[in-house]
Formats: sequence, structure tokens, C-alpha cells
Amino acid sequence: MTRKILPVVFIILVISAYFYYIYSIHRDPFYIHIHKDLSNNDKVIMGEEKGIYCITPSRYVFYISGKDYKILNKVRVNGGWNMAPARDGKIYVAIRGNLSKAGKAVAVLQNGKIIKYIELENPLPRIVKYNEYDGKAYVGHIFFINKNFITVFNTKNDTVERYLPYNGEIEDISFAKDNKMIISSWVPDKDKYKNKVDVIDLDNYSLIRSIPLNFKASSIEVIGDKIYLINGLSGDPFIYAVEWKKNDSTMIKKIKLSDNYPWRLYKNKIGGKTYLYVTHYNIDNMSGKSISLVDPDQNKVIKVIHNAYHPGDIAFNNNEIVVCDHVNERLLVLRDSKIVHEIKLGERPIFIVTAK
Repeated sequence: MTRKILPVVFIILVISAYFYYIYSIHRDPFYIHIHKDLSNNDKVIMGEEKGIYCITPSRYVFYISGKDYKILNKVRVNGGWNMAPARDGKIYVAIRGNLSKAGKAVAVLQNGKIIKYIELENPLPRIVKYNEYDGKAYVGHIFFINKNFITVFNTKNDTVERYLPYNGEIEDISFAKDNKMIISSWVPDKDKYKNKVDVIDLDNYSLIRSIPLNFKASSIEVIGDKIYLINGLSGDPFIYAVEWKKNDSTMIKKIKLSDNYPWRLYKNKIGGKTYLYVTHYNIDNMSGKSISLVDPDQNKVIKVIHNAYHPGDIAFNNNEIVVCDHVNERLLVLRDSKIVHEIKLGERPIFIVTAK
């Protein structure tokens, strides 16, 4: 009797496993972009509010009104990590993956919904940057088996345009007005690391200059002919400036900040002029509550913005700053140094951007 039952049980288990497999892959976002054209079925009508987007450790992307700061939608981008605003209110999210599966795609969001997944040739996309000068998006990958790449996207039709080989682990990417890409990175060198900033000509994708550094530049911005850098692993209250067009571009100037533990650099226009913003955040004990406003013409701090609690990331929304509070699972909206709004998420925000 037992021998007759065993084959039946085995067949039932095989059938169950098959249906579970089909169910699992249909839930996988990497399956979706191959088998479903989201750009036709789920695309939202243009003209809706562009809004603010933030991503949490559970990989939910919150879509928030830029007018009254209400949460309009929440979508999950499995394996999502860094993100950047592109043209037409679109947001590019790098799908880095997780411990069980390396990511190999970029999700495109618009009006709070996923409209497309773009499959990549190379795995582990880590950082996304939009070049406002040429209208393209650039995705830096994780340095793996002594190889790395930068994927270039056409943001009009959301397609991969080209793959650029790159030597080094990319920390940050920025762009200069005359069609140059600036990359801060490092490469292993025996028992230490070589830190550098590379200047790439986007007309022919050639390396113009490589500037050696004695620290890891974790965040960079470019204003005019100057590259501004910070070492987010140091508590020292400085940002650094280098004029990359000069022959002696290794001459680096220090700019004293208002507080210790500079974390990230941002640039924003006030009255037509571009200023630098530096968040102060100690990643080790998750402390910090200020932002330094730097005038690049004077190379000094002209204002300190307070009440920016645990500013893991920030975004600009007209004359207000939206702060990712890395401790209290909320977003804080600051006008000058006053908290004018609090958005409770129930999850810790990691990155935040404002749609263009």
C-alpha cells in the first residue's frame, strides 16, 4: 500500500513545486520588465504633479506631493538603492539587488508609478546621476573582479545608449558645463587604496585628467571650473576645492565648515546663483542636525541651517529643504531653520529626490 501511495505523493509535490515556481517568477520585478510592457499599460498621464520621491530600507518608494506634502502613493522597487531625477518628471532607480540576488536593471518611475524596467548588460548598478547639460543619465556600477562600468541612458526613450568601461570603485559622479564628467573613485593597490578624481570628456569618452587624492572623496559637486569634495568618513570640518582646468590641478584648497562630520554635498540656486549645501551627519552614532550653506565665490560658510535632524539625505523644493531623518522615520520640511512640516513614513528614509 505504501509503495502505491509514494509515487502519487511525489507527483503532487512536483506539480506543487512547479506552480510555486511560476508564481514566484511572476512576482519578481526582473521578470516583469521582460514579460510585460509597463510603458504602455501602466504609464500615468503627463501633467500630474511631479512631486518628491524617497526610498526606504524595505525598498518602498514614497511619492509625496510637493505642494502640501501628502503621501500620494507608495510602490516597491525590489533591490532598489540610489535614485536620481531625469527629464519629464521621471525618476531612475538603480536596482543594486540584495544578498540573494545581484541587481541588473534600472527602474523608471513617473507620477508615482513604475513605468518601465531597463535591463542592463552589467550587474550591480550602484549610483545614478542625471546630466542636465546633455539630458542623459549615467549609472555607476560596483567594482567587481577588477572591472567596472558606467551605463549611459537616453532619457527620452529610456534605453541604454552605451557602456563605458571604468577602472575603479565609483564614489560619486558630477558634471561640468562644457560636457565633462567628473568621477571620484578609488582602486585597490596592494594593501591600500589609491584615491582619485577623473575628468572624462563626454565628446569622445576619453580621460582628460586624473587627479590623485590622499582621501576618499565620498561626495562631489562641480560649479564652474571647481570641483568640490568631502570626505564623509572623516569628522574634520572641511570641504575641499580643486580647479581641474589648471595644469597644477593637485593644488587643493580647504574651506572651513560650521560643524564637524560633513556627510554629503549638494548644489542649489538662490536668485539665479548656485550655492553649496553640506549636511553634517555622523554615521557612526547617527547624530547631526545642521546644514552649512557655502558661497563658492567667497569660499566660506555664509549661513548655518539648524533643526536638520539626522540628515542622511536632503532635497530642495522651491524655498524649502526636505530632510531625511535617518533616526525618527520621518521627513522634515525646513524653511530657513524652522520646521514647517513633518511627514511620518513609518520607515527610515534613505534617499530623497525632487522630480524635475
